[in-house]
Order: sequence, then structure tokens, then C-alpha cells
Amino acid sequence: MSDEVIYSFIDCLLRRKNLRKCYFWIAEYYFSGFRVKTWSLLWKIFYDFYAVIHPKLEGILQKEYAKWTKQSSIIHILHVTLNLFKRRANCEVFMFKYISPSDNYVPRGRIPGWVKEFDESYKGLVLALEAKQFPDILFYSQKIDPNVLFQLICKYFKMRQGLSLTKETLESIPYENKFHIILALILHLQKSEEEINLDSTHYIARHNDIVWIKNINMKVIKPLYRTLGRKRLYTISPNIGCFNLCRFDTRYPAMKYLLGFKWEYFASFSPLWQKRFVRYKAVRRKPTFGMSFMTDDNFEAFSERYDYEPDEQTLAVQFKSIRPIDTCVPSRWLFDIFGTYNHEIKRFDTY
Repeated sequence: MSDEVIYSFIDCLLRRKNLRKCYFWIAEYYFSGFRVKTWSLLWKIFYDFYAVIHPKLEGILQKEYAKWTKQSSIIHILHVTLNLFKRRANCEVFMFKYISPSDNYVPRGRIPGWVKEFDESYKGLVLALEAKQFPDILFYSQKIDPNVLFQLICKYFKMRQGLSLTKETLESIPYENKFHIILALILHLQKSEEEINLDSTHYIARHNDIVWIKNINMKVIKPLYRTLGRKRLYTISPNIGCFNLCRFDTRYPAMKYLLGFKWEYFASFSPLWQKRFVRYKAVRRKPTFGMSFMTDDNFEAFSERYDYEPDEQTLAVQFKSIRPIDTCVPSRWLFDIFGTYNHEIKRFDTY
């Protein structure tokens, strides 16, 4: 399941213990055909976990993305992964989304005179910013167009904290969730100088690691049935049961059954496998979670080239994909990585 690849990558990245494992998981996602979505994922991770403390990373992501648009290569994905791995993460923006928006904050005393510099309709937002009332900030921010909100935020922090903001427009950042960018900006600007890391070191992935990743994903293994044993190097993380995994959906059979008998159907949802099935004229049959080939010849030709025989692999190889994952509360995951708790969250949303 692609969701378990994503969560295994995030879990490994934030724990900062095994760089090659991070490379492996992000490459699995990228080479499955989710090339554009890989960038969306990296931008989302950056704003959720790094932007508040490491603002210089934003420029590094922009540079690598610009190079990727000209030379579509996994190299730039690995460079970004390494630069994230080298920095300590912060979960404040990630947790922001679990705040319940409200407009319950009532300022005490007279409204400060400087508030008159803002339109009356934005008074609630600027007062919430001044008081650092995050539920109210979220409530008012969601009602404002992102471009207008961006200008308001910049104006407020210039006026109240004397900051000399040189940030470009939102359109200069190739990430579609502009509201996410602004939330990270708010939390960043409310930090003291001592809390911000201005390290601008641009790390480059080692040549050996780049070659290793390319070989895993591009080298053809013969005989075919040995492919999974050679290329399935790491096991899905056991720590991701706090996320809303597809495997927890009771509409689907057990993972071991899916791997052995229904793998083609679920593989077909990745762009890579979708192209392969189209080439051999196969269509999904949702009621049975199966693939139907137009002719037996199509099926035989497909099998000769792409049937990795997952049900015939050793138990150790199968375990790497279908290992049991126990559900767990988010507080455990948060404490393990960030040393913080939040007992109110019962399960993280789908990432």
C-alpha cells in the first residue's frame, strides 16, 4: 500500500537513524510513478515539520525543484531528503491542524490604537495574533483568501515586531497548499531569534547512495521471481499504527490474502503499474478486487514480464510488506520522536 510507504518514510526521516532507509522509501514512492506527488509530499513534510525552525531549507527545496523540472532525476529527491534528515524536526505546524478553530477569545481592556491600521473585518485575526490564541488564529485565517492573508500576516509582524520581511509572494513557492505555508509562517515569526536555526548548508547526496538507489529501481533481475528478494530491502515501519492506514479498512481482506491473490488489483492504482496493465489490456474488477485481461495471450505476456510471484517468496520477504501493525495512539508516536504528548488525538488523519 502506498500509504504505508509514505508513513514509513516520514517515520524514518523524523527519527534520523537510517539515511539509506529514508532514501529507499522515498524512491519506492517516486519510482512507482508518483513523481509529481513526491514533490508535494516533500513540501508538505517541510512545512509540517521543518519550516518553523529551519527557514533556509525553503530555498534549498526551491533550488532542487527547479533543477528537477529541467532534469527529471531522482538525484534531486535524494538531495532534499538528505537536507531534511540533517535537521531536527519540529511538530508544531503538524499539530496545528488538530486544534479546534474557535472565536472564543475576548481581549481585555481597550482595543489598542494600532488595530485601526487594519480593516475592521480583520480585527479578530490581528488581536488573536497579538495574544497568540491559536484556535482563534485558525478560525479567522480560514475565512480569508490566502493571498490577502499573506499580506495581512506580513503587515502585522512588520508593524508589531519591526521585522524586515523579504519573503517572496506565495506563487513563487511550487506547493499548492498556500494556507499551509501561511500557518508555518505564522508560527515561525512568533519564534524568538534563539529558537531559529539559520544554517543554510546545502547537502548533496553521496554518489554511492545515488548509484545504489538507481540500481535498486532500474536493474532488471533474472530470473524474474528473484526480484522481490533482491529489491525489497526494508520492512514497513511498525510505528505507523497511529495513522489512518488503508489496511485498517474492514472492507478489504487480510493483507496476506491480498498479497498472494489480489496484488495486481491494488498495484494497478500506482501510475507505474497502471501503464503496465493498460499495455496488456487489463481492467479492474472492483467487486472481486481482481484484474481482467482481454485475452489469455495478454495475461501470459504480462505474467512473463511482471509476475514477481509474491506468494511464492520466503516468509521473510513477504513479512517486509505485510508485517502486522498494531494500532496505537498518536501520543506514543509524538513522544518517541518529539518528546511531547497530546492525548486528545485518537488517530492521525490520512496524510
